Amino acid sequence: MIHDIAPHRFDNAFSSRLPAATDVVLYYEGDRVLLCGADDAPYLPCFGDCRGIRADALQYLFCIDNIGYFLAEALPAVLPASGSLRPVAQLRTLADAVVKFAGVTGAQLQRWRESNRYCGRCGQPMAASAHERALCCPACGNTVYPKISPAVIVAVTDGEKLLMVRTKLYPQRFSLVAGYVEVGESLEQAVAREVLEETGVRIANIRYFASQPWSFSDTMMVGFTAELTGESTTAPQESEITEVRWLTPEQVPVPDSDISMGGTLIRRHLAQNGLPG
Repeated sequence: MIHDIAPHRFDNAFSSRLPAATDVVLYYEGDRVLLCGADDAPYLPCFGDCRGIRADALQYLFCIDNIGYFLAEALPAVLPASGSLRPVAQLRTLADAVVKFAGVTGAQLQRWRESNRYCGRCGQPMAASAHERALCCPACGNTVYPKISPAVIVAVTDGEKLLMVRTKLYPQRFSLVAGYVEVGESLEQAVAREVLEETGVRIANIRYFASQPWSFSDTMMVGFTAELTGESTTAPQESEITEVRWLTPEQVPVPDSDISMGGTLIRRHLAQNGLPG
């Protein structure tokens, strides 16, 4: 999955360090990120190659293999060679796991900072904390931490068949049932509710599989497996779902990557039924 970057080591401990020449600069404008190099093998620029940016104007985010990653509020006055703004979505397809993970994680932190420039309680400008990864209001003391929304995704089986849906958001492909956790419910309750709401199917034997940060949507995605209990008849939720089907292993579409929890669960199901994933 996207955060599985071993043997590289991700360290998100808070620090007030300043950048070294070899540290990485992350700059975003909307849904675009500053990248260098060719489109098929881009890389993130280092501080030593970015002219016109003061070290004390950068915000430290995290480390990977002792290389610091810093957020820039302004575009470098002189871009590094081959540097240009490119879609953040392009990061999903990269072969370089570190660039992919660092780029999307930085984008999540940038969205958080951009969305909290002013205090939601009193309206005063927010300031970065000197002690932790947080934004603080100097006027009223309101503290805001990075936005992380818990969500669940589940591989529901009936024997060798897998429950899959087409959504109105992504009608061109089948996917697993997924959704955000509501206030007052456990992860397992969210799994059962989402499956029943979206497909009309009741499930049992809900088991935790794994979790992953999914920075594209500020989500902590928690994966589960479950089994059909009762009737297999489906009833699509008309507001969100265009089709619900029980697919045999031969019918299940093979994911085009292994960066997501959904893709990992689907590949696991195919492997359990003797098919390549």
